[in-house]
Amino acid sequence: MIEMICGAYGAKGRLVRPTDGPFSLSTEEEKRLVGRGVARYVTGGLSEPEGKAESPEPPQPEMKKPPKQKNPGKEKSEEAPPNLSPEDPVT
Repeated sequence: MIEMICGAYGAKGRLVRPTDGPFSLSTEEEKRLVGRGVARYVTGGLSEPEGKAESPEPPQPEMKKPPKQKNPGKEKSEEAPPNLSPEDPVT
């Protein structure tokens, strides 16, 4: 027996949400939903695998590293474009 912890599942012509409470599916389907992190096993359920009371924490998304800078440590300077000088009038 499992319960949804996020999302919804269409089962046997009805939609099951986390607020609907525990329900039973085939062992394979329960295992699939728990493996995807959208459901957890309910203690005392008949289809609960041996020694497993709750699902593991859902997998965390991998953190992407920021792209490397070409010149680390150098900040972009705010200088005038090369063809202008500070003395040129602004038009």
